[in-house]
Amino acid sequence: MLGRLLLCGALLMAPAWASSAAAATARPALERMTSADLASLFDAIIPAQLAHNDIAGAAVAVVRDGRVVFAKGYGYADAASRKPVSASDTLFRIGSVSKLFTWTAVMQLVEQGKIDLSADVNQYLDFRIPDAFGKPVTMRHLMTHTAGFEDAYQGLWRQRPDQSPYLRLDTAMRVPQRIFAPGTVAAYSNYGAALAGYIVQRVSGEPFDAYVERHITGRLGMSRTTFLQPLPGALAPHMSSGYRLGSGGAKPFELMLSPAGGASATATDMARFMLANLGGARILDPGTTALMHSPQHAFDGRDNAVGLGWTNLARNGQRLIGHDGATLYFHANLVLVPAAGTGIFIAYNSSGNGAGGASGPVLRAFFERYFPHPPPARPSLSMPASAMPDIAGSYMPSRRGQSNLAYLAALLGQTRVSANRDGTIRVERLLGQSRQPPIAWRQTAPGYWEDNAGLRRHLIFKRDSSGQWQFSDGNPGNVQQRAAWYQDQRVVMGLAVLSIGVSALSVAAWPVAAWRRRRAGRGTGKLAAHAPIHAAAAITLSMWGAAAALAVAAATHIERLPSAWFDTSLQVLQVAGWLSPLILGGLAWRWKRLHGKQAQPATVLVHLGLVYMAALASLWLAYQVNLLTFPPGY
Repeated sequence: MLGRLLLCGALLMAPAWASSAAAATARPALERMTSADLASLFDAIIPAQLAHNDIAGAAVAVVRDGRVVFAKGYGYADAASRKPVSASDTLFRIGSVSKLFTWTAVMQLVEQGKIDLSADVNQYLDFRIPDAFGKPVTMRHLMTHTAGFEDAYQGLWRQRPDQSPYLRLDTAMRVPQRIFAPGTVAAYSNYGAALAGYIVQRVSGEPFDAYVERHITGRLGMSRTTFLQPLPGALAPHMSSGYRLGSGGAKPFELMLSPAGGASATATDMARFMLANLGGARILDPGTTALMHSPQHAFDGRDNAVGLGWTNLARNGQRLIGHDGATLYFHANLVLVPAAGTGIFIAYNSSGNGAGGASGPVLRAFFERYFPHPPPARPSLSMPASAMPDIAGSYMPSRRGQSNLAYLAALLGQTRVSANRDGTIRVERLLGQSRQPPIAWRQTAPGYWEDNAGLRRHLIFKRDSSGQWQFSDGNPGNVQQRAAWYQDQRVVMGLAVLSIGVSALSVAAWPVAAWRRRRAGRGTGKLAAHAPIHAAAAITLSMWGAAAALAVAAATHIERLPSAWFDTSLQVLQVAGWLSPLILGGLAWRWKRLHGKQAQPATVLVHLGLVYMAALASLWLAYQVNLLTFPPGY
């Protein structure tokens, strides 16, 4: 959740690069961008959005040509007391937008010659990033999310103020596995940003939050922005409450991994930061700022790219840069249009009941109003299904856990690509799929596919260095990679259904058989022969129940991880996972010794075989999702 690299679905899926004539085309519409016109736009959209999506409050700020042209709060900072949101007074958690400050701090030290973007980061650390793939991790890799780290959730949150993140502990003790060679595959990494923040702390000799306040926010007059957690006394009364739903109760202040997503700020403070990146108050040399903003890594030359920390996108013929961020309860988005000297920041204090980021519709309306630009007509290269490349199959995100339990999310969140007879393709997810009919995609250039619904979205397919298909949906921090057959979501779920179904039927059959024998006037003694098999099925079924309960607990209370109860429960489940085949084998041996002669061999052997299959399927799935790896990681 934290650090989703999407600026919003509509922006991220847009074709990548704009034409040079776009700015001139949009200029007449841009001249309408006055405070009054912006008020009429946002006043018509945001209050209705808050009510419809059950969001307590929001704040928005727009800058243009070196000044703030609009800043306003909507709804409530505290729903219970009906305290209104103020754009200049109410602090919001900004999630991964915080990373822009981290990257700015890095580049200040690069300017001073204290950090080399191309040097092995180990030279700046008091611990070591283990060697892998024969290549070192550099700061450039961290800033472009190409260091190759797997994804992980541990260390992102703390439960109590006395557990507020300590950078040395969180970066040294939880080094994620590197699953890609540096510089090859983009895989968005919160750990990478935290590591960069720790390097800033090490190189500068100042605590990270103090460095940012002294060299960035303080210099820009951002007096209501801080990385301190919990908030200092002077700012705490101005912090907005966070909500799952605006109609629900307020949630506790979230304690985050600081350089990756720990900042709190007002909308007007973020306006100052936008102006600095559009040529205003200088916190970096202009050449350094331009380097940060420029594309550094892209899946394909036609695709969106990531700069040195900034996402490079296009919308309505304009080149955009920015970043979004999300905590459990807050969502924020910052987008700049450098050629037009324009920027917009918007933040919400509730998850709400809408699908995806709430900022999407607002940003879409903003760009349609002030940067109108019809999409260029593209020829269709649709072809018969028989002539299409063999791109059909299941795909996994590059941003995934590989050696930890987070791998389960990658297995269950796969994307399925299938071919239609008319030469288009269908792309859908088995879990979390919208009820709307799947969109068809048509090929308009070799490897380049556009949606048929007119949403200006694209997919780019190409093979990796090993010849396997992969594709990008426009998100420069994530690539979809073809899954092997044993990783296929349908195989995984099929084995799960087999294991749960057989175990449940075996457990349910025992009392049913006993009831039927009693009703027929026969004794139940022969059922003892089956008892170990039913018991083994019950063990397997119990493991599935415990695993499901832990998964639900983790998904609904991720802010409470890590915690002693969760980690202990995982370890108990791990021990049970290792012992279950031994228990099943022991019970089967005991059955043969004591009751083999009483049983009907064919019936019992079939029953035993099915239960064994269920147990082995469970064991294989536990191995696949790293449940048997000790100690457990997520």
